[in-house]
Amino acid sequence: MVILIFFLAIGIVMGYIGLIPESYLKLLKKIPYVCLLIILFFMGSKIGLDASIINNIKVIGWKALIIALGSIFGSLAFIRFIMGNTDILVESEEIQE
Repeated sequence: MVILIFFLAIGIVMGYIGLIPESYLKLLKKIPYVCLLIILFFMGSKIGLDASIINNIKVIGWKALIIALGSIFGSLAFIRFIMGNTDILVESEEIQE
């Protein structure tokens, strides 16, 4: 956990003092997405290799679906609440103005 906080702090400091050029901004926005896809791939492969999960997929599937949908709708409701109660602009809103 400490190493995660350390690297986050290093990134913040490097961005703040200007060691990362703004020309890398588009690339920096894509990196977390690509990393997320890689993590999802490895999670899926781990699930596929675990016979006990595959054998109980019907039981696990419904519970996982309910938890996933609750997480999605909860996150969307929270974002809608925050966006409605603050002056934060989304990039697409900035472009339209």
